Amino acid sequence: MIRKFIPDKEISLLGESDLLKTKVYADNLEKIINNTPSKEVFTIGLFGGWGTGKSSIINTCKDKIESSHEKVRFVTYDAWKYANDSFRRMFLLKVQQELGYKQKPLMQSFYANKSEDVDINTRFSYPKLFIGLFIAVLLMIGITFLPVDNSDFKILGTALIALCTLYYNIFIGAVQELRVNVQQPKMFAPEQFENCFKGMMSKCLEQKSWAKKLQSTFDDYVALGEKPITGLDKLVIVIDNIDRCPSDMAYQLLTDIKTFLSNEEYNLVFVIPVDDEALKKHLFRKLDERNGYNIDKEKEEFLRKFFNVSIRIKQHQEYELLHFAHKINEVNHLRYNNETLALTAKEFSDNPRRIIQLLNNLNTELSLYDDDFAQKNESVIAATLILREEYPEFYKLALNDLNHLSKFKVEENSEHEDILLKVETFMRIAQSTYRNVNINDLQRIFTNTSSLYDAIPADIRKAANTYDSEALATYINEHSEEKDDVIKMCIRNMDTEAKYYADGQQASWLAFFAEMHGLVGLPKQDLLSIDRTLNKRYTVIVPMVDNTDDVCKLAVELKNYGSPTLKKSILEYLVADKSKGNTNYPPFIKSSLGTFNSTEDCKALHAISMDFFDKQPIFEDVFYSDAQKKSLFDDEFVESQIQSMDYREDGFKERNIIWCIKNSLALGSRPYEVLCNKIIELFGDTRGKTLDDYLNMIKYSMQFLTSMKDGKAYGEMAPLYSLVVSNRGIPNQSWPNKRQYDTQLSIVNECDSQSAWAIAEFCLEIVRVSNGDTEVAPTIKELIPECEEKIFSGIRALMLKGIRISQFAGIIMSSENYENEDILVLTEHLFIIRPDEQNLLSDKVITNKLSSLIDHVNIKIVEDVVCRLGENENYKDLVANDIAARDNQFINTLPTSVSKLAVAAFTKESSSTFANNYPFLSHVVKEGSASQRHLIVGMMKKQLIDGHKLELVLDVLSNLHNLNNTDANSLCEELRSAKEQIADNEELTSKIEEMVSHFTETKRK
Repeated sequence: MIRKFIPDKEISLLGESDLLKTKVYADNLEKIINNTPSKEVFTIGLFGGWGTGKSSIINTCKDKIESSHEKVRFVTYDAWKYANDSFRRMFLLKVQQELGYKQKPLMQSFYANKSEDVDINTRFSYPKLFIGLFIAVLLMIGITFLPVDNSDFKILGTALIALCTLYYNIFIGAVQELRVNVQQPKMFAPEQFENCFKGMMSKCLEQKSWAKKLQSTFDDYVALGEKPITGLDKLVIVIDNIDRCPSDMAYQLLTDIKTFLSNEEYNLVFVIPVDDEALKKHLFRKLDERNGYNIDKEKEEFLRKFFNVSIRIKQHQEYELLHFAHKINEVNHLRYNNETLALTAKEFSDNPRRIIQLLNNLNTELSLYDDDFAQKNESVIAATLILREEYPEFYKLALNDLNHLSKFKVEENSEHEDILLKVETFMRIAQSTYRNVNINDLQRIFTNTSSLYDAIPADIRKAANTYDSEALATYINEHSEEKDDVIKMCIRNMDTEAKYYADGQQASWLAFFAEMHGLVGLPKQDLLSIDRTLNKRYTVIVPMVDNTDDVCKLAVELKNYGSPTLKKSILEYLVADKSKGNTNYPPFIKSSLGTFNSTEDCKALHAISMDFFDKQPIFEDVFYSDAQKKSLFDDEFVESQIQSMDYREDGFKERNIIWCIKNSLALGSRPYEVLCNKIIELFGDTRGKTLDDYLNMIKYSMQFLTSMKDGKAYGEMAPLYSLVVSNRGIPNQSWPNKRQYDTQLSIVNECDSQSAWAIAEFCLEIVRVSNGDTEVAPTIKELIPECEEKIFSGIRALMLKGIRISQFAGIIMSSENYENEDILVLTEHLFIIRPDEQNLLSDKVITNKLSSLIDHVNIKIVEDVVCRLGENENYKDLVANDIAARDNQFINTLPTSVSKLAVAAFTKESSSTFANNYPFLSHVVKEGSASQRHLIVGMMKKQLIDGHKLELVLDVLSNLHNLNNTDANSLCEELRSAKEQIADNEELTSKIEEMVSHFTETKRK
């Protein structure tokens, strides 16, 4: 469809052309011009925004006035057209040309530089004089020797040459004139500008008598041309586009008009069409409010002082602009639909010119598409054109994600809130237009393409071409329904580039798809498609990729799908390039170890890891499978690492060995034996070694010991222990080379507390790794005085781990420190015999230790141990018997919890054991149960009958209370019988009477 373009020019508002009813402003301007005061320069401001028809208003006014008043003339000066030159010079030139005047010399000096000679100097050139004379002499000599017989000819010829040479030197060659020239620049004096303008005004406007007198004054500035304009009643000068000029020029232009052109009695009218708001911002851009200075008021004051009167074009109503758009459409036969016109009119409701421009631009835009598509999507294309021209930031957002159009919403604190707020009003109108368009059509409108993947935002398509996997993954996670299209697009791009075998790009695609698979997961068919494209170049591109983790994982995935090429290529690269120092070789080793973990993979990686970790530490942050731990880090690997240790604390081989000891699942005893022998080898001959030497060796050994599992090295570490604790030879100063004279010393005898603990800790670690099979107790016993607490704490730690500590039984049982919790815990542990340690402690040791514990039972931690042993079936009788054997004073000081253990041991079966232990029986009488008291009553009645130890029996009975009637009656009878037998003993008799009375009273209660 062919549409016409709308001419964007000033029009006459007469007739039907006044589509926006602006002729009223032209009529008003005409009235003002016709009624301006005579003999006065008058300034009129026509205020309105850009495109509101100011030029058409002035053009219409001009046509009407000039057609009805032949002595009124309009002159228009476009300030923007001459913005790069001086306003004064170009303004005078424009006025002079419009009025048909010639320039006199003084006015011409305003436009051209003047050149003038001010001095002439003459100078004589000696070099040129001598050159001329030399040539003359040569010529004369030549004439003299000419083969001519006539001597007169020769004389005459020679004379003529001499005269010519003299003439040349004097008047041409030897004499030079130097002229001094001065170039005067163009004149810029303000008074020159003022006088020139007045001169023209005095000629074109009618002058009264005083002006005619001045006529001769201005003849030097201007003169009449062939068809001059003179005798005007009024001259109207229109100065247009001031608001488009630079700030300094605009300000100068206005001030020049007011200062130099408005002070005479001329019938002169200045009409200045301008956007007053733009002019205010323009002229006062650098000003602000300071010290109460009101800049807005100052702006208004400036315009008020400059313009004698102003006409303001009022803002058009939306329906007026809609009517205007429809009229434009109708008059120019554009055939745009109503929706397009409504969108345009609403967006540019304050600027008719922008409507014209938009419709012209839309005409161009529609020509990019076929007629059917353009007609179908005309309104959408128009809305998109408005977005592109008026809201470019939002247009870029929409170009990247077309969902912004159909799902437009402004959310607070969103990333693009400021951009969305600017376009919010327009999108409220246009959103319904965008909702009705097909996404593919919309993509074509925004990109002018119709590819299968046009619906994918431009920035996502760009991300695919730049291998930006993170951006694509983010998009796919947010638009899962488009995942397949995005992946297919990437594969298509890869296939296109792969045709040209660009290895660097293919490596980038491999890395890209591997990372994408890790981020979003690629379908099986897509992975196989990628593999088919790249597999022929794997051997070349694998060494070029950087994201080795993702590539190795992709290789495993492809292997599971039946395509092992990538995995095979990686393993071949690791074998072939391991000595070439490629920067990505270590990452590939690390990634392959963390990914290739099948039994088959381990066989392939074994030799690679053996060689690689011989030169650098094991990757400790890799998760190794059990198969890898068994296969890669086996005895062979560990032994090879041990053989190359160098006794340095910072050596990575030591760290490798330690890691293997902690993590390997297949180490036998051999590596530990090799390790022990290697340490002994590194330490060397012990002769002459100092304590510090031993301590350093112990420190070096401890890093391995502490990494070993409990009971892992049963006897392999024994030689190392022996090396530490055995005597070493100290050379005799008198016989340093004779070993037989060496003094034999043990480092154990040289220790302070710090070094003693270092040795003790070493010994305890030997016990731990050998599960107690290595005997270190003798050494520990010697070290106890220096670090008792730490040693017993270490032994307790072994006990808690389940390590056999039987070798320390003698040390523990002989300790007299009853305030150390570790010792008491260990003691109790030794008492509670395990089945395999029945003969650990002898009966004598047990009895003596129990007695010692009871001696210190008033210490709380000892009390707790005794109580627990007293509740043990194996020791409760021993505890009770020991307590029962104590005197009454000791028993009375026992903690309640311990005394209860002894009382509980008094039973019918054991009562005979305590028959003569009167203090203990008294304690049972007081603390025991009714049944126990009943037993004691029976025992005491027998002793009353026998009459033995009557006083001790009475002491026991004096503590009885709460007897039942039967026991009370029987006991009273026996007491009376005993009284008769000792009638002569008044003290005991009296005591028995009191006791009988007490029991009788108790019975009554």
